[in-house]
Amino acid sequence: MLAPFRSFLPSFRWRKEAHAVFSLGWPIILGNLTHMAVFSTDVAFIGHYAPQALAVSALATNLLQMVMMVGFGLSMASAPMIANALGHGLHAVRDVRRTVRQAIWVCWGYAALMMAVLWQGERIFRLFGQEPDLAARAGAYLHILQWTMFPLLGFWVLRFFALTLNRPRATLMVTALGIGVNALANYALVFGHFGLPELGVLGSGIASLIASWFMFTALAIFCSVDRRLKRYAVLGRFWRADWPRFVAIWRLGLPIGVTSAMEGVLFFGSAFIVGHFGAEALAAHALVMQLGGLSFMIPMGLSEAATIRVGLWAGRGDATGIGLAGNASFVLAVGFALLTATVMLAFPAIVLSPFLDVNDPGAPGVMALAARFLVVAALLQIADSTQVVGAGALRGLKDTRAHMAFILTGHMVLALPTGVALAFWGGLGGLGMWIGFAVGLFCVAVLVARRWRARNRLGLMERCRAATAAVI
Repeated sequence: MLAPFRSFLPSFRWRKEAHAVFSLGWPIILGNLTHMAVFSTDVAFIGHYAPQALAVSALATNLLQMVMMVGFGLSMASAPMIANALGHGLHAVRDVRRTVRQAIWVCWGYAALMMAVLWQGERIFRLFGQEPDLAARAGAYLHILQWTMFPLLGFWVLRFFALTLNRPRATLMVTALGIGVNALANYALVFGHFGLPELGVLGSGIASLIASWFMFTALAIFCSVDRRLKRYAVLGRFWRADWPRFVAIWRLGLPIGVTSAMEGVLFFGSAFIVGHFGAEALAAHALVMQLGGLSFMIPMGLSEAATIRVGLWAGRGDATGIGLAGNASFVLAVGFALLTATVMLAFPAIVLSPFLDVNDPGAPGVMALAARFLVVAALLQIADSTQVVGAGALRGLKDTRAHMAFILTGHMVLALPTGVALAFWGGLGGLGMWIGFAVGLFCVAVLVARRWRARNRLGLMERCRAATAAVI
């Protein structure tokens, strides 16, 4: 009796792959949220110490995050390379160890290059019109904060190694402990407790540095003692170079990093545009961006899971497995997007109130604007989930340059001009920028989905296997 409907039911293998993606993805999602909380701790302590110092923290942190986005892309390149090696099987231990080692080399080399740029933070802030005193204090804070690049990028490489070897809970635990270390160090160094000097905002920078090195060291120790991970000895013979692999990581990771940087320019830079329409519009924009950033962690985690699962199947040369992993990731991400979009549209006041003091006299005006922005932001969930998971699936096939071109087209050619035009000449203000985001993201989502569907015709699996063979 069920025979006519059987073709509409998901196959056993599809359900199994969806379960694998979800099982890998949910700890990654929690880990991403926890990682955000590490830096939110700094904001909380600085805000309680001296609210006016938040501007110092914001300037330095935003500049550092822009630089770190490229570094994050370089570290992310290790995930598909590790997954492909594990799927391929032959010489997997050696190849995984060399990939992790060279990924750390690449990330730390990039960090060393960027130190020269970030050391000129005060001049950069003054170049963009910041007050001399604020620029000087933010520059001094950045001189401490920039050293976190080395442990954080190293931590991300080890994190992708542990995730690919199906140890996501370890990275979640280490990050959670990092929050505690950061909070304790902030308490001691910002306010001067436990007999330590009161360093204010500079103390928060030192606390971030301590927490970053703690997380890298703790995860490195875990990778050395865990029964599944220790056989790879990823930090063994750390001094030995593998130049073809070193170049391959740059080639694969740089488009990911540039893509992330372009996304950061659009979304972080939009605050400067919305700010032209008053404090209420900027506050509403910040509220919705914060909420959107939290909900984005769900598709982002599924995207990382998609990279790993697709990469494993690609290493085995299994085209069917590749399709199942990618399609299951799409379905899960869009399903969660529909759920979050429904909640945003149905209960705007409830989801916005945790980020706003409702008793403040200016709260009603901000809430009204934020609710209007939230309508567009809710619809964006579907497009954003589609494009980020699609990008993750394509990364598993070592296909990163196309997504960079799609982001350039969608964000810089469509979203930014459309948003500015609607905001200023269309009379929509901040809402115009959010409509611009929608135009760009839906364009990117369509392009990414089309490329994923055309993967076999484009020979992406064969190219991926050829690239893997070139460094084995």
